[in-house]
Amino acid sequence: MLRIASIAFGLLTASAAQAQDWRLVSLGTDPEVAIIIDANIDRSDPARPIAWVPLIYPAGKEFAYVKGQIAFDCARKMTRGLQGKAYDEAGKVLIDAGEQEDWQAPASGSAFELAFDVVCENAPMGESLGTGSALPTAKARETLAKGLAAEARR
Repeated sequence: MLRIASIAFGLLTASAAQAQDWRLVSLGTDPEVAIIIDANIDRSDPARPIAWVPLIYPAGKEFAYVKGQIAFDCARKMTRGLQGKAYDEAGKVLIDAGEQEDWQAPASGSAFELAFDVVCENAPMGESLGTGSALPTAKARETLAKGLAAEARR
């Protein structure tokens, strides 16, 4: 009985450590997108950390969201997609980009550059949008709408 309890505890603590903590990175206005990141960045290789970086689009766009797992080469300021998929509102995969073979420098002002700054340069993350495996699309869209409205008033 003690052995079963210790195995169950080990599984619970392992899954708790894996819980995703979705944080806002930035709101983009062109295109309109909320860039978020899982705050639990894999730093098992400190020179090349790995993070989940989803992009959440407003309702009615071609994609509801794009979810990518990105490797970062902090020393060379390069990124490489390990996996990436674009989804519709129902969660159906529209595009499966697979793994990129080549490392690329993130374009200036792009989602990848903003994520690079968080992962490699310790730029601050924004507010928490939720935890767990499900992406916080509703909360991200609400935050995006507020940010776009504030931008329009300027």
